Amino acid sequence: AGLRVGQAVAERDIRRAVVHPVFAAPGTSQANRIKHDLALLELAQPIEASVATPFEVRAMPAVNGAVSVVSYGGDRAASASWQRHCSVLKRYPRLGMLSCDVTHGSSGAPVFDLSGGRARIVSIISSGRRVDGRRVAYGMDVPPVLADLRAALSSGVDVIASDVPMGPAGIAGARFLIATSPEKTP
Repeated sequence: AGLRVGQAVAERDIRRAVVHPVFAAPGTSQANRIKHDLALLELAQPIEASVATPFEVRAMPAVNGAVSVVSYGGDRAASASWQRHCSVLKRYPRLGMLSCDVTHGSSGAPVFDLSGGRARIVSIISSGRRVDGRRVAYGMDVPPVLADLRAALSSGVDVIASDVPMGPAGIAGARFLIATSPEKTP
């Protein structure tokens, strides 16, 4: 958590993880893969909110709504770049097309709604491409997918147990925390 210029404020091993079953299902369309391209990781030990404050989630803004993206893409594996201003270009059920200029390696980058004075995660970058000569990004609407993953983690269905190598080196892309409740951080 809090990775900046190669230094993290905290690192934890992963106890369990769950990937959305629609994402992992054979024959899933590209659009459905993007809509469900999220995993939930349960940390072996919590990271105290005083060390790394977790982000809340919120629904993706409407078309033309302002968003921001923080990415470790390209050659920036240890230092994030921040595109402060991009917007929602199109909304589909559980999916958005964004004007954010992403690059190879930006998958997994959080998309923030900065309105109200507090950053809230509204999407996670899943893919990007050129449309009409400009780069666009695609990401899911986080709240419904996160709800599915929380239910799966609670039930134990499709959960990857801790005997699968998942430590910090195994999941190098997990650099952001999402609040699950005021008392616990995933």
